Amino acid sequence: MSPNVENYKDILLGLCKQLNVRHIAEVGLGPDAKTADYILSNYHMDSFVYYVIENNLNPIAVENLSKHQPTRYKIIQGHSQNQELYKNLPPIDIFCIDGDHAFWSCYGDLKTCAELNLLSETGVVLLHDSSAKQIQEAMEYTKLKHNFQYFNVVCSNFAIGRFNN
Repeated sequence: MSPNVENYKDILLGLCKQLNVRHIAEVGLGPDAKTADYILSNYHMDSFVYYVIENNLNPIAVENLSKHQPTRYKIIQGHSQNQELYKNLPPIDIFCIDGDHAFWSCYGDLKTCAELNLLSETGVVLLHDSSAKQIQEAMEYTKLKHNFQYFNVVCSNFAIGRFNN
């Protein structure tokens, strides 16, 4: 199995179903919001909300999201490391990081998640493109600084982790 977007979306959907997810937050939304669109189309939990935290939202992404009920997604515009953006969020079941692959961007998002204790009791972090060197380094640094435990998913390009408080 090669690492690809379909694999990532299917794994995320499987996690949603397995964990009975009510709240996802995604930083680093792609230009067309394919992952969010896929989850919103295929996951039908009552009271489910997909939070998108994005600084520069592409009009195609907005169009794809707007196909769904407005109560099922919320767009939060701003830089993902601006901690004020998260102040009204409920506990997050899956925090998706799919940013620009730079060490400080990835670490900053992980640090924000840790410092604000964003995850629900069973919440996890899902990192896309985790085989990238700077993403690996950011996860290792977060492991040291914030007690972040993770594993890379075999035959894929993402990792799943959580903070041990």
